[in-house]
Amino acid sequence: MNDNESVINLEYVNPYFVLKNLLRLIWIPILAFVSIYLLISSLVIMRYKPVYRSSAILVVNSKSTTATSSNNTLNVTLEMTQVFAEVFQSDVLKNKVAEDMGTDKMPGTISTEVIPETNLIKISVDDTSPEVAFNTLDLVLKHYSEVSDYIFDNAVVEVIKSPSVPTSPNNAPMSGKKKIIFSALGAILAAGAIVIFTFLDDTIQTVSAAKDKIDGDLYSVIPYEKKASVKDGKVSILITNPGSSRKYIKTFRSLATMIDHRMKRTHSKVIMVSSSAENEGKSTVAANLALSLTYRENKVLLVDCDFKKPSVHKIFDKQDEIEEDFSEYLLSDSHEPYNVSHFHALDLAMSSKGTTSVKLVHSERLGEFLESMRSKYDYIIIDSAPMMIISDTEAMVKVCDSYLLVVRQAYVPVGAINSCIDAITEDSDKNVGYVLNYYRKLGNKNEEKHNASHRASKKASS
Repeated sequence: MNDNESVINLEYVNPYFVLKNLLRLIWIPILAFVSIYLLISSLVIMRYKPVYRSSAILVVNSKSTTATSSNNTLNVTLEMTQVFAEVFQSDVLKNKVAEDMGTDKMPGTISTEVIPETNLIKISVDDTSPEVAFNTLDLVLKHYSEVSDYIFDNAVVEVIKSPSVPTSPNNAPMSGKKKIIFSALGAILAAGAIVIFTFLDDTIQTVSAAKDKIDGDLYSVIPYEKKASVKDGKVSILITNPGSSRKYIKTFRSLATMIDHRMKRTHSKVIMVSSSAENEGKSTVAANLALSLTYRENKVLLVDCDFKKPSVHKIFDKQDEIEEDFSEYLLSDSHEPYNVSHFHALDLAMSSKGTTSVKLVHSERLGEFLESMRSKYDYIIIDSAPMMIISDTEAMVKVCDSYLLVVRQAYVPVGAINSCIDAITEDSDKNVGYVLNYYRKLGNKNEEKHNASHRASKKASS
């Protein structure tokens, strides 16, 4: 395993699952967008106070006609304009306006703006009432000469644009466009969080992640195969089905070839197929592996040892064609040989209903049955219960020669997978391999090369 698992490795991230999670959780960015939009709208309504502005424009000229030059006259005028702008902000003027209005403080806010490179001043008064804004500015214009005469007695100030009562607020509330922009940013952040979550996900998304993180040998990468729809529902994904893809069939043929060589080299016959959790496709893998081994002219028995939730009879559509219920046979005292069922060249030991009895997994009768079958078959494939569901599955390892773990892509955290492998290898030196099941990806030529290199290295090691 890679000791630096906390670092995000792009080779461990499958773009398919990034897009899948975005589509699956698209409601989160949508909810974020709607929530932020409604929140901003509510805050705008609660906090918005319309402010009305009444404005006037004044021109400042000098009374002096004896200026030595036109440039000096202009400079003097500009200086007076700057001073007058400050006069309108003086407390003396504000107090006179307040006194005239009969208040302690002048209402509204007065502001001045000197138009650049001119002798024009724009005077404005802001208030929440349009009438108050107009009346205040009107009184400012009425009293400013009483203050300005103390500063400049040779200046002439004229109003060239009189104030009027404003009809609309000067401060418009936040526009719908801005609300959309802020809401969209929130939705993008929510989508980004989903992407980051996918990057940090500790499940197995890619072949590189599987080889680097799982403590076992990668036997095969089984592509996702969609179940064929029929009138009464969906049929199981078997390589014998006419609708199965060539790639799917070829994958299991290659897996069977590799396992056949390995098992014969070590004189092994019994291989146990399990998974960490439910719904990883272990029973389908066990069934297709067993079928693929029969194509190599092997005599194969598939035994359903998932006693709690047997499914082999469903996969082969044998619900009503079981020769003898395997669970009942193990619980009985019969000394007669077990009557296997058949599917093509494959023999089956199946149960039709689940049982909670723990006696079956630990029973001597199960061990005796499997031992007696060794002489009759080239291979015995055991479909066992998921290890995280039923811990007793570990007890079955002693009756097996090899072990195959089915790992569903992007489904179980790697820590749980390795815990299951550790439980198997703790008291055993049996070989543990795994297949990466239901594998999906977007086009990635680099990963294809990675897989080819991996297969070549495996072949060389064999």
